[in-house]
Amino acid sequence: MTLVICLIYIFLGRKYLHRLTASTASRTNIDTIIGKTGVVLQKISPDTAGLVKVGNEEWRAIAEQSLEKDTAVIVTSIHGVTLTVKRYLKEGKI
Repeated sequence: MTLVICLIYIFLGRKYLHRLTASTASRTNIDTIIGKTGVVLQKISPDTAGLVKVGNEEWRAIAEQSLEKDTAVIVTSIHGVTLTVKRYLKEGKI
């Protein structure tokens, strides 16, 4: 009898129990910065990190290309406390 109950649980119960206990993946507060725009405060070059302002916060940033001060940028990823940015193209302009 116990074996039958266990088999019923395995085939039917697991699916429903998993739905009740599974947590949904959600973005953390830090992940919400990806896709936001900002401005370069300190020059960024491929071999040297710079500084960008996104919203009201200043972040260390790296980029694959050189970006001068006051260049508009968009955040593409984040690793620890360093943002990866690229030049922000608005309506086809650089």
